[in-house]
Amino acid sequence: MVLSAVLISIWQIASLITDNSLICPSIFEIIAQMIGQASSPVFYQALGMTLARCGIGLFLSFILSLLAGAFSFWNQKIGWVCDQLCALLQSIPNVAFIILLLFWTGRNEVVVIVQILLLTPMIFRELHEGLKDIARTYHEVFVLYPQPLVEKLKKAALPMLEPMMRSSLKSAGSLGLKAVVMAEILASVSNGIGRQLQSARLNLNFAGVLGWVLWLMLISLLLEQGWNALFAWSEERSNSI
Repeated sequence: MVLSAVLISIWQIASLITDNSLICPSIFEIIAQMIGQASSPVFYQALGMTLARCGIGLFLSFILSLLAGAFSFWNQKIGWVCDQLCALLQSIPNVAFIILLLFWTGRNEVVVIVQILLLTPMIFRELHEGLKDIARTYHEVFVLYPQPLVEKLKKAALPMLEPMMRSSLKSAGSLGLKAVVMAEILASVSNGIGRQLQSARLNLNFAGVLGWVLWLMLISLLLEQGWNALFAWSEERSNSI
């Protein structure tokens, strides 16, 4: 709170010195913009579209990562191929993905696909490292007591990877929101927070841009708190059972 108060004070002083809303709008102008944005139906439409794209991309990324991790746990060669493919995807800038995908698909689909290409390698590589550790640790047990792949995943791998999966989901959710907004701006989608940011920029409304940025920060904090509450509820339920 103290740091926030200091930063706000510095910003307000800079605003008074510059006396130019295009360079450094005052705190009161930014707050007025945020209130105006939240009072408009467009705000909730844009928020809903962005969160929907974020949720779809996160869900598909997590499913793809789990499937790739399961096959990698079953066969080390598949794991090596998936790991190299993820390294290749992570070496390509997201902007390049957006430009390429705009030749092949629609603007709205680009936003989700870019998020999948960004999040899947990150989630998979974390799960893959955990699965490799489990395979090394319990190699002798698996040899003495062979089990089908489904049983190994259900009884050994997934329970041990649960904390890692929770951490991956939380990190991917925050990163996914940023990726979605970036893709919305670059792909020029018809609706979404990225579209509103772009509109504010084109209208030279710097206070409006900062208002949307602050809303994004608040949404990210709320999403993180939501993940924490969900995980806490899940732990309480599993302990009660």
